[in-house]
Amino acid sequence: MAVQPQPGGKDILTLPSGRTLAWTVYGDDQTNDQQEPPAAIFYFHGYPGCSSEAILIEPEYLKQRNVRVVAIDRPGFGNSTHYSDRRILDWPKDVLAVADHLKIHHFHVLGVSGGGPYALACAHSIPRINGDALDEASNGRLLGVAVMCGAYPFTLNAKGMLPELRALLTAGAWLPRLATGGMLDWVMGRPARDPDPKVLEKTLDTAMMKRPGTEKAAWIKPYIRAAAIDSIRGAFRNGGAGSATELMLLNDWGFDLEDVEGRGIRLWHGKLDRNSPFSMAEQAAEMLPGTETHFFDENGHLDMGFHVGEILDNLLGKGDDSSDADETNRVNALRETDEPQKTDEPQEADKSNKPEENDKVNESKETEESQGTDESTKADKGKESRGADESTETDKANEPKDANQPKDASE
Repeated sequence: MAVQPQPGGKDILTLPSGRTLAWTVYGDDQTNDQQEPPAAIFYFHGYPGCSSEAILIEPEYLKQRNVRVVAIDRPGFGNSTHYSDRRILDWPKDVLAVADHLKIHHFHVLGVSGGGPYALACAHSIPRINGDALDEASNGRLLGVAVMCGAYPFTLNAKGMLPELRALLTAGAWLPRLATGGMLDWVMGRPARDPDPKVLEKTLDTAMMKRPGTEKAAWIKPYIRAAAIDSIRGAFRNGGAGSATELMLLNDWGFDLEDVEGRGIRLWHGKLDRNSPFSMAEQAAEMLPGTETHFFDENGHLDMGFHVGEILDNLLGKGDDSSDADETNRVNALRETDEPQKTDEPQEADKSNKPEENDKVNESKETEESQGTDESTKADKGKESRGADESTETDKANEPKDANQPKDASE
């Protein structure tokens, strides 16, 4: 029986207080003379989770974009020290401590699911870059913020939330942390720490197969499933205390969304999400004027992972070039090679982003244009040589093509 190594941050910084912060860097942070320093993105994992979740991001993507992702274990998760009196607004100081240690002056942040509040806390507390100028002497550090399928204040409209998750959040608000920590550790911690990795895998497989079709379609993708399993293993490696503290904090952020400037924030959310219902994301966007929103009709929670490359491109300001198509090609290739079953594939909200369909459409358009040009030329020659009698052939040449021609991918 193979024993899985415990996930979590591989690099550790000891703070002046004596507690530790752990993180893992994904992507190559080494540069050569011909290459610009890599762009830095701090990745905030979901709940419960740890920095291992960032394996969701394809290494080849990071290499092609010259990006490094710094994924940090929050206190009580992975290899970061738990402390019970922490607040969400303490997190930006931890991020800056790691950034200073790594000599990263400017950076973006991405908060996923339960990491969303921590991304917005950074938007609240870390000085932003004004305009596009990257002045090392400036106090501005934060370039941009993205929240993917984020958690939002429980005071917002949570209609449609999974009953078990609603009950868990309610328990976190009212029950002692010792009780919620023990409960969470019993349900998730024991299988997460079991030497046999299949124990946790079976527990999560059983839970995920009860989810809607789009969620199940995402779960069968090896790279998404592996990210989730490793993340949860790391979350409970030291017990349930960290999860209990964070559960309490999700009920009380310590700041209001209205206190956060919306400029530079991108919210990405699926309308079928039942972990964090779309109504909550919609309300949050209204409370953050100037926020950029990307809402998907046919995505839920877990399957937003299909869009991670698009989200990072947008965050880095690469959303308007051909890199989007490259990332879509990567995701589609993963979908085709990871699992042969295509019947469970979630439908993308914007079908025009499918490169294979675009290729077919472009070929069809080119064929129609060339056919139309040839026929028009023939018709013109016919008019010159045969006169008005050939006008009927010209009309036929200009008739619409066969109705079976491929439709535009945007339809």
